[in-house]
Amino acid sequence: MTIEATIAQTLKSWPSLLKVVIRPDKVEQGDKLPYLTYQKFWGSRVQSLMGDSGLSNTHFQFDIYATSRSEAASLRIEVQNALFSNPLLGSVHLSEGATFDESTKAYRERIDFSFWFND
Repeated sequence: MTIEATIAQTLKSWPSLLKVVIRPDKVEQGDKLPYLTYQKFWGSRVQSLMGDSGLSNTHFQFDIYATSRSEAASLRIEVQNALFSNPLLGSVHLSEGATFDESTKAYRERIDFSFWFND
């Protein structure tokens, strides 16, 4: 299974996120808040003179949009808990931030993770 599929399955099966729209890269027209998007923004593979090890280190950004600051913050914690719960991902929290997104009129929480993943 790819890292993208593992991330999607992990998030979509987490009980507190069952009512959240979860999409790679972008939401679709008609999606209702709250929603979450995720995108890969950096990656590398562990290699040696013997060849590829199968281990990759990939960085993903997760953006959570909600109708209130508190809802967005609560969902960010649930995303974090879900990702840490799956030992296949080798999750490392990198950074986070919060803003109000004027274009969507939604509160946004961002969380960045590094994953050590065998593929």
